[in-house]
Amino acid sequence: MAGRAGRRGIDPEGKCVMALDVRDGLDDMRRVVDGPPEPIVSQFKLGYGSVALLLSMGKDMATIRRTVESSFGQYQNLKRIRGLEAEVRSLEVAAEDARGFRAPCGEFSRIGRYRTARAAVEAARMARGRGGRHGRSAAEAEPGRLALVRRKSGATLGLVLGADRRRHRTLLTVLLPHGGTVQMKEGNIKRVFWQTPPLHVPRDWERRTRGLTDQMAAVSVADLMEREKNQGPEAALAAIMCHRCPWGFQNRCEQEFKGIEGLERRLQQKTEALDACKNAYWNEFLNVVNILEHFGAVQDGKLLGKGQLIAGLRHDNELLVAEIIDHGLLAGTTLAEAATLCSCLIEESRSGDGAVARTFLKKRPKLRHALQEMGAIAETVEAAQRQRHLSMPTGISTGFMPAVFRWASGDNDWAAIVEESFGGHEGDLIRALRRLIDVLRQLGESPEVPAEQATLLGKAARVIDRGIVLESALI
Repeated sequence: MAGRAGRRGIDPEGKCVMALDVRDGLDDMRRVVDGPPEPIVSQFKLGYGSVALLLSMGKDMATIRRTVESSFGQYQNLKRIRGLEAEVRSLEVAAEDARGFRAPCGEFSRIGRYRTARAAVEAARMARGRGGRHGRSAAEAEPGRLALVRRKSGATLGLVLGADRRRHRTLLTVLLPHGGTVQMKEGNIKRVFWQTPPLHVPRDWERRTRGLTDQMAAVSVADLMEREKNQGPEAALAAIMCHRCPWGFQNRCEQEFKGIEGLERRLQQKTEALDACKNAYWNEFLNVVNILEHFGAVQDGKLLGKGQLIAGLRHDNELLVAEIIDHGLLAGTTLAEAATLCSCLIEESRSGDGAVARTFLKKRPKLRHALQEMGAIAETVEAAQRQRHLSMPTGISTGFMPAVFRWASGDNDWAAIVEESFGGHEGDLIRALRRLIDVLRQLGESPEVPAEQATLLGKAARVIDRGIVLESALI
């Protein structure tokens, strides 16, 4: 609690002075000092820089995996892993016991086939209903299909000749036994005879309706219905012994079967969760490597030039920084312009006055164009991350640009810069400038950054690190 040196084990003892503005804060202070310690939670995060550093060691993947999974975060996962393992074992035992149920017929798996067949029958029944929302609907009937259609005089045989599929409904052209054709809605098709092969309908059927009606006359509706009954889903259902169980165990067998299905479903879910928990950090590592390969920073597990740059950076998203360098967005810029563009990589989206930044950019088309390119790069990186379920920040912030440009240009009127070119709290600006100096120094010292740009960025870091910005680091 007393400070970083104490947490690192350097100082054996530390003293804290807590200044209270009002007496009311005394109870809160005592709660903090005498209360139980907050739980330690791993902050281990596999970023692009840490993954690139692991690859730069030249070790094989098995060694790298042991390193990744020796983190405190993976250690904290062990408790959840142990819990999931216990749940998986319990579900495995329960499922095995449930599978031991013995049906009177001696073939318990038969009830599974029966349930499948019954579902097919239900789907067919729904298809025959108005609208046919489930299963095969009348709208699916191809030319030549025989069907039972509704007429004012009663149900009659019809031959489907075609379908006119419009935005909100389907109209079927149907040939009637007397030779006339009508268009009717799908709901007027009482039943399609799917088990009977369709008749051949010639292209010029308008001139050959007599031949088609003769074929229809030779067909018995009773025979069509019998074929549907014997060859359709109902027949398959009736052929299974469970349909009329001699022992009256159908309901009992179904309940047992549903129980097994539920146990197996839960077992699969818990097994998948266990695998994900065990391999969480390694899968994350592989996803990061995949993105680095996608952007040409890694090939066959080896770092390329861009990968070397990433390995030498410390940032919330080293890949984004490397991509901006690789696209040459800082080439041909002045010291102030380079520092201003780099300030967009300092993620402090709530800081600064957006209106001031917009006015600033309107007067500087060069910076505005470069900012647009940076935004496009950030979107590309974000899309790759989203596809692989990774969440490294890719935001481009403009809030610091006007103030950084003035300060990097040598303007020493700090109060005016804060008030006119920032609009936020000066502490936020100072903190952002310290972070900007760190980024500029890293890029200035990187051998992978073109020499001219590296020199410019290193100089920008020194120019910014003056006055109140420098003094803040010495406190």
